[in-house]
Amino acid sequence: MTLPPSPTPTTTEKAPVPTLIIRPPKKWVPVDLHELWEYRELLYSFVARDVKIRYKQTALGFLWAIIQPLFLMVVFIKELPIILFFSLFHPEMMQ
Repeated sequence: MTLPPSPTPTTTEKAPVPTLIIRPPKKWVPVDLHELWEYRELLYSFVARDVKIRYKQTALGFLWAIIQPLFLMVVFIKELPIILFFSLFHPEMMQ
């Protein structure tokens, strides 16, 4: 039993490849709070991984993520009133 000959293409032109163009939406996409709540464990693991990676090489480790903003807050509480006082009542000293 012999097989029929395979069909040979008569033209050498290739069919055009379809192109898919992905564009962003024109408006902001609102946050789906239900979906965010549904995947909260995934979000928690992403945040925990990023914090661990960021503060792994610091001397205080994860504690630095809490201490650093507290120190910054103390500096602002102490220094901002002084800066505002001099800028409002003694503007010639701010130059």
